[in-house]
Amino acid sequence: MTKKIIITGGVTSGVGKGVITASISNLLKKYGLKVQPVKFDGFLNKSFGDLVGYHKKQEIIFSGEEVFVLEDGTEADSDLGVYERFINQNLKGENNIVNGSCLEEMLSEKMVHRGELIKIRPHLMRIYMKRIESLSQDSDVIILEIGGTVGDDENSFFLALLGARCAQDKNYISLHLSYIPQDISREEISQERGMVGGKNLLKPVKNGILELAKYNLFPEFVLLRGREIKIGELERIAEATTLDMERIEVIPEVDDIYTLPKILEQGRVFKRLLNRLKLKRRELCKDHIDKYLQDRVEVSKDVKILVAGETESWDSFISLNEALKHSATSLGYRARVKWYKESDSIENYNNYDGIIITEGLERINEKMKLARICFKIKKPLLAISAGAQIVLATLEGEQDANKLERILLEGGMYFVKTKLFKGVRDSQIDNNSALYRIIKNGGEIGRHRNDIEVDYMQIRNVRVNATYKNFVDAFEYLRDNCWIFGTIAHPEYISRPGNPNKIISAFLERCIQKW
Repeated sequence: MTKKIIITGGVTSGVGKGVITASISNLLKKYGLKVQPVKFDGFLNKSFGDLVGYHKKQEIIFSGEEVFVLEDGTEADSDLGVYERFINQNLKGENNIVNGSCLEEMLSEKMVHRGELIKIRPHLMRIYMKRIESLSQDSDVIILEIGGTVGDDENSFFLALLGARCAQDKNYISLHLSYIPQDISREEISQERGMVGGKNLLKPVKNGILELAKYNLFPEFVLLRGREIKIGELERIAEATTLDMERIEVIPEVDDIYTLPKILEQGRVFKRLLNRLKLKRRELCKDHIDKYLQDRVEVSKDVKILVAGETESWDSFISLNEALKHSATSLGYRARVKWYKESDSIENYNNYDGIIITEGLERINEKMKLARICFKIKKPLLAISAGAQIVLATLEGEQDANKLERILLEGGMYFVKTKLFKGVRDSQIDNNSALYRIIKNGGEIGRHRNDIEVDYMQIRNVRVNATYKNFVDAFEYLRDNCWIFGTIAHPEYISRPGNPNKIISAFLERCIQKW
């Protein structure tokens, strides 16, 4: 029988459930188990595609958070990108269970036309179970992360189902991750460190676990985050949860999330979780993250990259930041990323080794200005998706940012109006192109495509590198030592630690003059 590990979070959102889910998935896969990480999102939209105005704006973010695009074209929670990077495995749309989609299925015409009286139980519960079980067919373990925080109304029906399953089926295991906040108004002096800090508040942690009990969910394991957590405080949490101390563990703060699997592996909770699964496994083997961590030891220099996107938010472009980190580390460098500001002077641009213009249509005038500056100072430029369209328009001599913005916001491209393509496709790569030299040993260009008609690509010194039917997937511009590479796909979505994306690596090699 497939084991199911349920991961819930308490006290606050953003506590790190996604990275914990990804880390446990990584470790179990290293033991030779077939793992499927799954994210349940309780909001009532049908999909993350509803949060992205594709027919008005070609954006990939919502509310300051990235929308990740899967191989099959599904727009999904950014946590699925974290899962893919940790387990080096392409996931599908079914790995993201969205509550609104389940509700839509429950209220579908097919069910209504049967004349049934539609209820949460059994109809919605059946749909939840069907989606969970569809991933169980060829899996040893499903790791199910529940989005949001315990107590969120949107998750209540799903948690009720899981509570019922845990009570009936020993193949379900519950793990709770919580954060211990501090009351900074009640400062204490730490005798161990001689530092002044706030008093740890344990009540929110206890209340979160009590809230789970309302759904008949009783965590078998508890992981905690916080500052200066003392043994006595852990004992009090153990008493409140009736768990022994061996099932409670503090997760330390880390400067690199890819070190977390190793920390969990050496901890007491994961060892007991592994025994609780009672699955036949092989000896722990090394993987892509181990290679990344080994490369990280050799990092000694910085490569400075200026990025112009939709916002100055790190969370809005998680995949791009991670991809730059993967590629830079493999080259023995540390990626230093700064967000572009219009107030920056041209002298400041010379302090960067390369420039990236990527997704986002709110700052077109600034991006056109940045592209023209890049031509002038001869810095390597990587243009991605909507950024590639803006750079092409600038190369053709377009000066009117308002005109370009109107065209793009109407759902068309600067060169041709066409529908958007999402996912991965087989591109025809010119054997004499820069792209062919970059990925000659094979590999995808990226995901999440917009299209540009080949017939419209008649700009001087622009060479099409890859096409799909009549559409451009990648191009290069070489003139007076000005190196520009554009990709209509997002290469960052397929980057992995220890196995970085080849296009981004080639860009960084150009930045450090190795290519």
